[in-house]
Amino acid sequence: MIGRLLTGAVAGIAGTAAMTVVMNPGSAGKLPLRWRPDEFVPRQVVQWLEAISGRPYSLDEAQEQYAAALAHVGYGAGMGAIYALLSPGHRYAPPAAAGAAWGLLVWAIGYQGWMPAAGVRPPTTHQPPSKWPVPIGSHLVYGVVTALAYAEMSAPRVRKRVLRLKV
Repeated sequence: MIGRLLTGAVAGIAGTAAMTVVMNPGSAGKLPLRWRPDEFVPRQVVQWLEAISGRPYSLDEAQEQYAAALAHVGYGAGMGAIYALLSPGHRYAPPAAAGAAWGLLVWAIGYQGWMPAAGVRPPTTHQPPSKWPVPIGSHLVYGVVTALAYAEMSAPRVRKRVLRLKV
């Protein structure tokens, strides 16, 4: 079970890395202005955490960015571990399809669920539809990469190679 969780977490980190390239405001600068994200959402989460801790603005901009990056990777790893627990071994769907569904679920849980409920940010659907593709698309990328990485790392041939190296 621990190995499965760790494999899922590593897969989630791979998915987060791919997702970040897609959603990065620097990369998004290549998109039309109406599509660009207003802010890096993990930074909004860090600012929300500062506010609810009673210490708003306690981090400077560089510290906030660093904390946001760590929070984003940690959240992605956690969601990857949950994916590993819930994954049926891809008996019912190819990894890319299962991952796309997982990415959309992660988006819905965060952007339409706990973040609006906690007051971190309004739901994506309260923004103009032109702002929807980047968060939804980046979560699709997250899910697909996470699922493909998990499937590859979980394949029996990988386990055999690792076992041979340990002996």
